Amino acid sequence: MTVENSKRKPAQLDLPALDDDPAERKRVLNVLAQRRYRRKKKEEIQDLEREVRRNRPLNEHHDPRRGPPILMLYISPGISH
Repeated sequence: MTVENSKRKPAQLDLPALDDDPAERKRVLNVLAQRRYRRKKKEEIQDLEREVRRNRPLNEHHDPRRGPPILMLYISPGISH
């Protein structure tokens, strides 16, 4: 069995009605909450990975053995402070 075969799309669950069995209602709500949590966590990781890729060119030439990178500012000669 391959990884693709072992991952199935989860079954669509509808919000249970208030008059449904309380134990079943709680179970379904917990399943839905866990799915939302996992989806949000996955999106947060993807956002962080995008940020790392976006910032990687800034850090490519930094040698960690030399300490933290120093921010260099260029001040145009025509600007006075």
